[in-house]
Amino acid sequence: MNRGDERPTGWLEATIAGGHVNIVSVARVLGPQFEEARLVSAVKATQHRHFNLRIRISPDGRSLVSADSSVVRVAQASVGSAAEFETLLGQMQNEALSPDLDSQIDLPWLVEAVFVRELNATMLCVAIHHAIADGTSVYVITHDILSHYADPSTPRFKMQLPPLPSVEALSLTAFGADDLKDDALLAKLVAARSNWKPTLPSQFLPSSDSRVPNGFLLRDISVERMVRLRNKCHVENVTVGSLLVAALHFAVARVVAKETSGGIQFPFKFVHDVDANLRRRLGGSVDLGDEHVGLLIGMMAIDVPLTSTSETIFGFAQKVKAWFGKELDANTPHKYHFANKRFDAECEPPATRVSDLNFSNVGVYPFQTKYGDHSLSHFYEVGSWCPFGGTHVFLINTVAGRMCLSWVFEETPVNRSVACQLMDGVVGLLEEVCDGPDVVLADLI
Repeated sequence: MNRGDERPTGWLEATIAGGHVNIVSVARVLGPQFEEARLVSAVKATQHRHFNLRIRISPDGRSLVSADSSVVRVAQASVGSAAEFETLLGQMQNEALSPDLDSQIDLPWLVEAVFVRELNATMLCVAIHHAIADGTSVYVITHDILSHYADPSTPRFKMQLPPLPSVEALSLTAFGADDLKDDALLAKLVAARSNWKPTLPSQFLPSSDSRVPNGFLLRDISVERMVRLRNKCHVENVTVGSLLVAALHFAVARVVAKETSGGIQFPFKFVHDVDANLRRRLGGSVDLGDEHVGLLIGMMAIDVPLTSTSETIFGFAQKVKAWFGKELDANTPHKYHFANKRFDAECEPPATRVSDLNFSNVGVYPFQTKYGDHSLSHFYEVGSWCPFGGTHVFLINTVAGRMCLSWVFEETPVNRSVACQLMDGVVGLLEEVCDGPDVVLADLI
């Protein structure tokens, strides 16, 4: 899009443009504190390179217009502790970045560099509306800001990637609609959402103008433990992703057994959505190339039951891996995503939430981690997706060999307690199986 160009919003953009749906990336950067003027210049150069960062939305929310610039605020702060930083991050997470549709208006975004003395590191945060970028696109934005800051003279044509495509393009696939139309899958989706009941203990908040306060948790798996975890997965013939899902389901079973009076009944199912980055998972003659590293979204409703207390975590991970393989071979992720689009267009949406949790393995930070005097050690993402993406959202980013996990939830005491139990349960299980024997479900419940 050139300046003044206008195009209709796509399905995904229209779904989220008017809502309070933010993404906030958190890059922990080691090195000297940022100079504000130089940071502002780097942010402006990044904005100039990506038309996504220069779009406005029409008053009716039905079209996007490219402009010379949009509202971007660049700020700096310094705090003493990680706890103080998390308070600031919570404010960014819940800030109203959704547009006021009284006029043609910018989709604003925010960049803030917060130096945390306790960590001797700067948290470079990019808060942006989901209609501008997806979870993997903020990798590109962060990379560009750090690259321009390290070397302001870098010509735009020497950047590693072309400008980001629109969010709508990220949700499109290499297949035509006729290949994706699956009436049986749509009917299954309608039935599931019409009869959905939460599995997790939850306290729902009434939504006011699509705004529900969200909370978050941050954890990480160290580089050393990740090496051991990958080695263990290789021996057990599972992927790290399938083990993550298995650990999640074991943690869910433990919480449900503890928090509900009836315990759990077998087979025990925890059905939830999974976002899949499909860029490297298309076989045959389909070649998407490297036009961008954006998330080619595919979705699946994982449906693999725990059958008894004798289930082991690696045994269950093997079932999950086999299920993923079957669904990928059947092109289910693309079909499921298209079924969601059809559901919004053709069906009466439920009045209540339709998901306990959305699981998103965002991927590996694909760039170098050294930028002049600065180096990138961690990368997290939080946002205000709940209840848009479910009562809970679990995200995994990997950078510099370290796995960075974030958990987002509707902020209530009940939901925070459940989120803490689940996050600590997953991390504890992953650390336990690095060196120890397989974990049996009976030992947890």
